Amino acid sequence: MRAGRLRHRLAIYDVKLSGGVPSTETLTLIGTFPCEIAPMSGKEYQGLGGTANELTHKITMRYVRNIATAHVGIWEGRRFRFQVVINPDERKRELQIVAVESK
Repeated sequence: MRAGRLRHRLAIYDVKLSGGVPSTETLTLIGTFPCEIAPMSGKEYQGLGGTANELTHKITMRYVRNIATAHVGIWEGRRFRFQVVINPDERKRELQIVAVESK
């Protein structure tokens, strides 16, 4: 892992579930971690209410225990819902997170 690439500071929060639906009022800060945030793909689709877009990002950071898909990350006011958390090679050196930016 190249430490110079970890230039973003991502605040990771635990989302409490109320009735199976994530509640935005009860966010518990786990910590703020250096990471790299890079866009992967974007989708645009039309529904009844108009046009919506969805951006997928890849977040690379040093290994932290207990980071899961039940967490969200916030960086500069942008909110990222974690979809997949990967520990490459199972060596506990880094985490790769696939996240969807929600507005």
